Amino acid sequence: MSVISYLEDSPGKSGSYYAKIYADENEIYYKNVIERGSICKEITERKEIQALVFIDDFIGTGNSACEYFEELANECTDILKKRDLKIFFLAVCGFREAQELVEKKLIELSLDVKIHICDPLDESAKVFSEKSTIFSNSNERGEARVVAYEHGIKLVKNNPLGFGDCQSAVIFPDTCPNNSLPILWSDSNNWIPLFKRQ
Repeated sequence: MSVISYLEDSPGKSGSYYAKIYADENEIYYKNVIERGSICKEITERKEIQALVFIDDFIGTGNSACEYFEELANECTDILKKRDLKIFFLAVCGFREAQELVEKKLIELSLDVKIHICDPLDESAKVFSEKSTIFSNSNERGEARVVAYEHGIKLVKNNPLGFGDCQSAVIFPDTCPNNSLPILWSDSNNWIPLFKRQ
């Protein structure tokens, strides 16, 4: 039997939403979708659990996933090793370079976690990258970057082109990752975004 979880601490975030969808699609009993904070207790008490599946919508930089897995290792390493569970981390979309960062962290933490990104992205998915599939013309790309940066810095001062400078244009039906360009989702300073982040 598998239990499904998510990396955020809050059940109101996007990871929990996609964990519930994953459970529904795979006919997994709703009580087998658990909060990250309950994992140690659940796998200690429920001997029938054979696999642990983490779900997230987007891997941008990989830093958040690294932090959450570090917390998990600190809290549950002994029981995870003792139980020899199969552990998976599934993301709807994300950057391959972020996946590599998370994989290195997992090795460092001695956690055997298989990562799968359903829609993997590379450098070409970064809006203003030289390899960008959105702006192949370098002049147009440069002009667009200036516009996005000038407005972005007014919206999210420290990350005007998206958290971690991801320069993403990924939008989900229910939310927009903060790695995407703030001009797409931020409503700071009376800006009216196309995809307001909840």
